[in-house]
Amino acid sequence: MSVVDTVEPWLKGAIGPVVGYVLGLATPYGRRFLRFARKQPDLQIHVEHDPAIIFANAPRNTVGCPMFVPGSSESLNPGDTNDAFVIRQWALEHDGIPALTDSVEVTLTAWEKLDVVVDAVTINCREIHVPEGIVVMAPVGGADIHRKRLNVELSAHGARAEYVPQNDDSTNFSFKLDSGDTAKIYLSVSGAKWSTERAYEWTADLHLLVNNKRKTITVGDNGMPFEFARRDAGPMTLWNGSEWQ
Repeated sequence: MSVVDTVEPWLKGAIGPVVGYVLGLATPYGRRFLRFARKQPDLQIHVEHDPAIIFANAPRNTVGCPMFVPGSSESLNPGDTNDAFVIRQWALEHDGIPALTDSVEVTLTAWEKLDVVVDAVTINCREIHVPEGIVVMAPVGGADIHRKRLNVELSAHGARAEYVPQNDDSTNFSFKLDSGDTAKIYLSVSGAKWSTERAYEWTADLHLLVNNKRKTITVGDNGMPFEFARRDAGPMTLWNGSEWQ
């Protein structure tokens, strides 16, 4: 008997289990096992911090993007543009951080075979030191954008997130994601009125029930805390495309 004749029955017997295993991995249970082995989170989470994407359908220069930038109006020059999104990018390239207001959009998608209840958001915040600088923005106006959101008020003591209902009477933020469902949480960020610090770093904790098990997911800026400067972190200046105003 040849080697081929000896091996052929074994190969035929092995094909079935191998195919079954591969097909098994293609099922929701198999994919769940792979996520566990790869230490993937229970939810697909995307954090968007670029207002040019969050407000992509807004009319041009209707969304303000104030930024704190180290330096002075004598030493800084954004160039020949008055586009708010372009000036924001210029500020980031000059060690700038969001100021006055900021926007973060979190997209959540539940994996198969998971029921998820998102029932609270809490804020972690601490004061940070920033050098002398200015708060830069382009002149904007015209659009009033309404979104279901959480208002985040930053403070070294008592930072909070408050749900703002839109077009309904519910004051309850909690909501459920069934298997495969997607939801967006929009965070509108500002400094708390009762605080006097100049700048902060902060993260948001999403408190979840995943298949009736309590879990917390921390949302930040690509693995780091978000940063934010208050209105009085520096003089407010407008750039009109050629000079400061």
